[in-house]
Amino acid sequence: MPEQQSKHTPGPWSIENFSPDHLEIGNYEGENCQAICQVLYYGASDAIDEANADFIIRACNAHDDLLAALIRMVAENEPAAEDSPRRAGYEQAQAAITKATKGEL
Repeated sequence: MPEQQSKHTPGPWSIENFSPDHLEIGNYEGENCQAICQVLYYGASDAIDEANADFIIRACNAHDDLLAALIRMVAENEPAAEDSPRRAGYEQAQAAITKATKGEL
């Protein structure tokens, strides 16, 4: 029997600052509020830590929409000829889909 993959915490995710030594990333909307991770203020500047947390939020919140758009683009377009400059972009899109889905698509 194949192993069942757990679902991630649904979005949208956001950043909350509950403590002076870390930020929390989580889903804080509705009844089922849940912290996902903490970004600790270690060594780097607070601005870098906050920028890292913001990058995580933007990437996670945009992931499903970006993946769906990329899958549609690849499905609706034929791969370009081997010598076409468009071929590299098509192959890059396919590689990104494989990376994002762990090859399970």
